[in-house]
Amino acid sequence: MRKFTAVVSLTALAALGLAGCAPAPGTASSAGCTPASTGSGDILRAVSVTGDVGKDAKVKAPAPMQVTTPERDQLVEGTGRQITSTEQVVKVEYTLMSSATGAVLGSTFGSTSGQGAGYAPLSSLFQSVPPLATDLMCAREGARIVAAVPVSALDPSVAQGAGLNKSDGIIAVMDVVSAMLPSAEGSLVFNSANRLPSVVRAPDGRPGVIVPDGSAPTTLTTQTLIAGDGAKIDEKKDTLVVQYTGVGWTDKTVFDSTWENKSPAALKGGAEMPPGFADALKGATVGSQIMVVVPKSEAAAKSSSGTYQHPTDQALVYVIDVLGVLPQS
Repeated sequence: MRKFTAVVSLTALAALGLAGCAPAPGTASSAGCTPASTGSGDILRAVSVTGDVGKDAKVKAPAPMQVTTPERDQLVEGTGRQITSTEQVVKVEYTLMSSATGAVLGSTFGSTSGQGAGYAPLSSLFQSVPPLATDLMCAREGARIVAAVPVSALDPSVAQGAGLNKSDGIIAVMDVVSAMLPSAEGSLVFNSANRLPSVVRAPDGRPGVIVPDGSAPTTLTTQTLIAGDGAKIDEKKDTLVVQYTGVGWTDKTVFDSTWENKSPAALKGGAEMPPGFADALKGATVGSQIMVVVPKSEAAAKSSSGTYQHPTDQALVYVIDVLGVLPQS
């Protein structure tokens, strides 16, 4: 298992220090998600972009151009899944240019490096240019967004490394290639089993686990809470993108949560997983939410170290949202 980090290669921008604080996580209702228009549009009207969305972007912009206010425009409206959360795992191809010189500061178009290359939570893509993550909110798969960011919104080290002065900025062209589910999505499943935990959900899909009083099951117990209508996974081969919360049965305390860590996890089939995950995910479909109760004996038998942590002195309850599968290389 691994936690997502900023897996998009920032090429030349890496040398400019794109490693600042990520924007605060946020969500937006897909039904009422309308990005705010910014600026007069004068800057972006001077920018020309050609090429197929997600494959190539040839950008022409006059230089130098003054960028004193942020601007955003949608050149191509996508029709696929919508970005509604900064924690959502997405793939975005982009080109970033200096408004002062027209030089390309970084580009991911044409990059072909490894399994799932370019997939990351939205909040980690542009850590030192938070407005770009904001500009992608509410966009759909297949969208092409062009934005201008003034130097005042940049990390000072980025501005200095790029040679940007007070009235300069960054011109960005961003194509939304893929967006995974922000949380489980599908049909609620009725479960009649007694004395098992119940799950409540916040508007953003974050689960809350209510553990009943009494003894925990002595055998591994799983329930599908939401049946996703996505593709059936291969838990032995696929690299799954999941959100999960783990709660101790006895102390009723959350001991591990990707929701709290503000980053989904990638589970590689056949690799180390938290106890009970491999069995719980058998036959699951993308979009599903699954609860698994791991008996104390099994929790104690699997040591807690490295990539995951769990109590070994009590039964464990996990609620797992299956958000997607990373493509093979």
